Amino acid sequence: MNFGSICAYLTVWIRIKFVVGNFSDYQTHLLKCLFVLLLLELFGWTFNVGLRVLMGPVFGIVPGTFLNFVIINLATNIAYIAIALNFPVLYTFSKEHRTAINKHWSKIKFILGLSTVHATGQQPTNPVFVVPNALSRQRTSSQSLKPDGE
Repeated sequence: MNFGSICAYLTVWIRIKFVVGNFSDYQTHLLKCLFVLLLLELFGWTFNVGLRVLMGPVFGIVPGTFLNFVIINLATNIAYIAIALNFPVLYTFSKEHRTAINKHWSKIKFILGLSTVHATGQQPTNPVFVVPNALSRQRTSSQSLKPDGE
C-alpha cells in the first residue's frame, strides 16, 4: 500500500510488457493481474492521500476534531480494502493461484472444522447412533393422527 509496492508492480509490468518478446497466454494473464493489482494499489493510495490532504482545506475541517478523525480512518480503511482485494484478483486472473488456493482451501476447512469431508476427498467413518424406540414412537404418533374408524 506504499509507494514501494506500486513501483515494484510497475517495474515488473514494464519489464514483462517491453523486454519479453512474444506474448503467451500466461504472460497476458500475468499482465492483466499485475495491472489490476497496480490499479487497486493506486486507487487506495490516492484516495487515502486525497482525503487526508484535500478534505481539510476544501471543507474547512479543523485538525484534531472528530470529523477529521473520521475522515482519516475512512481513508485508511479504504486503502486497506484495496489491499485486501489482492486475494480475489489473484484468484480470478491467475490459474496457478486458483489451483493453489483450491488445493489448500479444503485443508484449511478441515483444520477449522468447517467441512465433514477430509482433504483427501474420503468421507470420514462416523458411527451411526440408533435410537431403539424411535420407530415405535413414529408409528404411535402417526396412528394418533388417523381419524377414528380406520
